[in-house]
Amino acid sequence: MPTLSVNKVKKLYYEEKLSVFEVAQILQKHPKSVFKFMGKNGLARRSAAEMNRIRFERKPLSFSIKQDLLTQKRN
Repeated sequence: MPTLSVNKVKKLYYEEKLSVFEVAQILQKHPKSVFKFMGKNGLARRSAAEMNRIRFERKPLSFSIKQDLLTQKRN
């Protein structure tokens, strides 16, 4: 099992913007272990707003953008 390192957790959590659960899965650790590790090493968690923004950016658009209606021919 891979050991936890500050650099690896920083890279996955801050640079790649993965959730703690995704980091835990990659490192084959329990999420609670990652939470504890981050707390002991002074790694700040994301705010709820930051987490929601990242989650929103990952999702595909739930709508489609229509073409400019003014340039289409009217029948």
